[in-house]
Amino acid sequence: DLLPPDVFKWSIEYAVAKAAKLKKNLKIIITTNAVYLTQNKIDFLKKYKNHIIIEVSLDGKKESHNTNRPQKDRSRIVDSYTIITKNFPALVSSGLYARISMVVSPHTSGELLENFAHLLKLGFNKIWLMFSCGVLWRRSEEHTSELQSH
Repeated sequence: DLLPPDVFKWSIEYAVAKAAKLKKNLKIIITTNAVYLTQNKIDFLKKYKNHIIIEVSLDGKKESHNTNRPQKDRSRIVDSYTIITKNFPALVSSGLYARISMVVSPHTSGELLENFAHLLKLGFNKIWLMFSCGVLWRRSEEHTSELQSH
């Protein structure tokens, strides 16, 4: 965990209590790759489900995600997609508001619809598409023809 568990819990408890005291509407967005989103954390977050939004970074099917987000240590046996998706069943069934943040890059844009469908199959029905910035995009007949055919 990058944020110590006690700080994570205290921050949410404090924010929710403070918002209630001030009669303010509070939404806490937790952006994560879900690697450390354990069942214990999900159970804790369910106590505050009216205040919590879980935003998970996943760029589609395994090949697309791993293209956009390769492992820094390529000697690792497990790829980033496999590591990230292991906690998805617990998240999807938790009842928490969970959405996917899918980055579309020039390398994965030709598979946009297939990647979107894959995320739906994983059980997510709230998907944010974000187009990669700071990279060179070229108009490609392959990409536009796939989008037009659907």
